[in-house]
Amino acid sequence: MALLRGLVVVALLGLLSGSGLADEKDKETKKFDDATFVQKAASGNRREIHLGKLAAERASNAEVKSFAERMVKDHQKAQKDLEHAVKSASLTMPHREKGEHDKEHSKFEKLKGADFDSAYMTCMVEDHEKAAALYEKATKEVKNAELRKYAASTLPVVREHLKMAKEISGRLSRKER
Repeated sequence: MALLRGLVVVALLGLLSGSGLADEKDKETKKFDDATFVQKAASGNRREIHLGKLAAERASNAEVKSFAERMVKDHQKAQKDLEHAVKSASLTMPHREKGEHDKEHSKFEKLKGADFDSAYMTCMVEDHEKAAALYEKATKEVKNAELRKYAASTLPVVREHLKMAKEISGRLSRKER
């Protein structure tokens, strides 16, 4: 009987803690607005440009180097498109925060050759998975029509980047075996 009571208590605690997590997720969902999207999109574009430039210089694999150059070009365009949408929405474009990507830059600067290539492509897969989710959410939840249009037109490019990053990362993994 004591064992049964203990199991019931554990089950109830699990349910209660689970509902707390749901409350936290609800709060996070409610925090998403036009300004939040703009801040995250701008920061993401700056990050991809920053890392892309570094990878274009340091990558040892020609395919990784080419991908990095494409990231710079595509994310510079995305940033300009975002700036235009932000202006139309009468919002303010967030500026780069001091040291925004310095820690990460230092991490990648310590890597060379295949280690750099692999770490960069793993990072690109993770970044573009997050970006795809962000842009998908923005196409549904952003209020301003220009920002929603920007998100909708940029989402296919982000998905293409994700597909490319996964393919390149997979090929690098097979080479390492």
